[in-house]
Amino acid sequence: YLLYRHQLERGLPVFETLLAATPREVPAALARLRQLGYSTAVVKAQIGASGYGMIKLNTQNPRLDSIPNYLFFEGPCMVQGWLDEERAGVRRIGSPSIQMFLDDETVSLFDWTEQILSEASVHEGNMSPPPYIQEHPELKEELFRQGAIAGEWLHARGYRGTASTDFVVIEQDGRNQVIICEINARVTGATYPAVLARHFMPAGCWKMRNIQFRKSLDGDQLLSLIDNAQVLYRPGKDTGIIPFNFNTDDKGKVIKGQFLCLGEDHEQCSGILARAWTELPVEWGYDRD
Repeated sequence: YLLYRHQLERGLPVFETLLAATPREVPAALARLRQLGYSTAVVKAQIGASGYGMIKLNTQNPRLDSIPNYLFFEGPCMVQGWLDEERAGVRRIGSPSIQMFLDDETVSLFDWTEQILSEASVHEGNMSPPPYIQEHPELKEELFRQGAIAGEWLHARGYRGTASTDFVVIEQDGRNQVIICEINARVTGATYPAVLARHFMPAGCWKMRNIQFRKSLDGDQLLSLIDNAQVLYRPGKDTGIIPFNFNTDDKGKVIKGQFLCLGEDHEQCSGILARAWTELPVEWGYDRD
């Protein structure tokens, strides 16, 4: 909410927002948003990550029993109008994110990504740069402008370390609009891949996906399979896959991993990932962080 107030003070675009101090105040907020033309709204807690802390509701017939009391533990929730194609005149373009590092003296904006989201708007990966920038090059300046304002606000509150600012980009009534969704004052799912990618390939494209395996695999076997497909990254190469995080079961075998692909463009990154997965002897699927 404090960031929302700062956005208003700086004249930045914001979502239509109402406050609810308790679950009992949510229906009135939903009714007001319905009057404003929103068929869907979101109840957003003060603290959340990776889709947790948010409840998406229909404004006409909301399931109020789905709003847990703990969402209000840190203070009032924001009840915001949900902007998507269901609202007249709106076309969603993307969900970009600006990666930041804050030290005692400076705010550094070191990368920008497009968030890969599930149907439930849960983070499943990132790519950089956002793929629609060639079509909308003017968005880059506005994203970094608002990202700098958000970073300066976070710095003034005493935070130091890695962070990111998440946005939604929409076209509404023929005009593009960039709106800040939230600041993540923490290490995010894009932090490590962004740092790795910009270290090994400062000017290239990258894509990171979270992969869940239907059956566990030995770590050495997994690396060998990717190497057999000739797409395992090696220092000095221009392209390849860097597996940088494995989740293991109680026997030490990999059940989930995060895979960073480096390439000249997004088409090449996708092709390299596809080549690697054809070597896998088990079924797999995309998953959240």
